[in-house]
This record gives sequence, structure tokens and C-alpha cells, in this order.
Amino acid sequence: MLVLLDEDFELAHRYLSDRQRYVNSRLHLAGIVEGLEVNAIAGQPEVSIKSGTAIDGEGNLIILNEAVTRKINSLGWLCLRY
Repeated sequence: MLVLLDEDFELAHRYLSDRQRYVNSRLHLAGIVEGLEVNAIAGQPEVSIKSGTAIDGEGNLIILNEAVTRKINSLGWLCLRY
């Protein structure tokens, strides 16, 4: 009988995640893959961000499953991170 421990699953997940990051960082440029459109909301200090996917500079996949609205205080950068 084969028994798998929590550590076995964590090791397998780490391996697959590392491999996916490696592939993403070597075959794709960092940036937006699809979606993630940002729109200012007229008359409000807010922006809406549509759902989408991006790859960061380290090959991490960033997924925004549903649209979000965020308040902004001034002009600046809008960043999503892994």
C-alpha cells in the first residue's frame, strides 16, 4: 500500500509551480496575457479593472478572476502582484 504524506503533495506542487514559472519566464514576455483593462470611473476617484491574466517578470501567473473597483488618491502606478 502506497501512502502519500502532506509533504509529498507539497513537493509535487512546488515542482510543478517551479516548472511553470520557468516555462513562463523563458517562452513569454512579462505583461498582460488577456483582459485586465483599466477604466476610470467618471466623476469618481476610482478605477475599474476587468478580469484577466498576466505574467510577471519572474514567470509567475497573475490571475484576476473577477472585475474589481479600487479607489485612487492621486495619479500614480497601478500594480498587481503575485
